[in-house]
Amino acid sequence: MVERQFGIGDKAKDKAFGTATVGQNNPRTVELVFGEHPHSYSDNTIYARYPDGRIEDFDGHRIQVKIELETFNYLKESHLSGDEIRKGGEGRIFLNGEQITSYFFREIEYGLAQAKGELAKLMDHPISWWDKAERDKVVGRKVYYENTPAIVKYLFLDQGCVVLEPEQGYQFPIPAHELEQAREEDREPEREESTVKIEFTSKSIWWWRK
Repeated sequence: MVERQFGIGDKAKDKAFGTATVGQNNPRTVELVFGEHPHSYSDNTIYARYPDGRIEDFDGHRIQVKIELETFNYLKESHLSGDEIRKGGEGRIFLNGEQITSYFFREIEYGLAQAKGELAKLMDHPISWWDKAERDKVVGRKVYYENTPAIVKYLFLDQGCVVLEPEQGYQFPIPAHELEQAREEDREPEREESTVKIEFTSKSIWWWRK
């Protein structure tokens, strides 16, 4: 019977495939590398390499997550129905120390539930928004907005939004609400702004256009 081997082996100086942080108050950045052998019976071959070259087994969080929820009241002003103080709230999601998105809610329990859904959409997204090098390539990226070829013009990271503009020679379709209003008013529909600001997790964006 061959004795099972453990440890990083001769991979200690290999190129890192990522980084992680260790510690809460004064976190240190470590490089992540694949070892020659696993460090546990779960077949985990990921190791952390400290700046001084020290190697430790790694089974930690590669992406650090922080979620903030805050409720507030605001004054809704209306000449038709009258002014009213209403309830509101904001959720903010941070990945690796940077705010990636925010969202509005009214009741705190819904804000908590929405945080789970928003986080899942971010983690499953084709863009690793917590990776600065990958984010830097988003502006100018070719995408589809609905069925229209488009380009990412701006990124508003803390809002979780991008601004899209149509590829040269194309136009975004006229929104359904404008078509319906124009039909009711018996007039030609008016085309709105040539750009669209939209959440980057929206299903209306297809991110794999060549």
